Amino acid sequence: MSAVIALDRVLKVAIQEIPELGLKADEVSCLFNVPFMCDEKEAIVFVDSLYEKPLRTAEVRERLATVICNCVARHFNLNIEVFVRPFKPDNGFASFRRGT
Repeated sequence: MSAVIALDRVLKVAIQEIPELGLKADEVSCLFNVPFMCDEKEAIVFVDSLYEKPLRTAEVRERLATVICNCVARHFNLNIEVFVRPFKPDNGFASFRRGT
């Protein structure tokens, strides 16, 4: 298994284990840029579209950033920065789901 696939799985489980987020592993998407998979020296991680909710306080977002930073550090020898960007659907959002 590649390190990126392993990291994807570890991140999803770790995020799921933060109860205040209220997320399941299958509700988390991880996207990796090609340079991240090459011989780079740093990883910049963005957490996007994390809906603002009362339980998702600044402290919880800080814990999320730390958890992600630690997960990446265990899989790659990189300098790491994590940015958590909360999301307000009122600022513009649409979705479409096909029937199952």
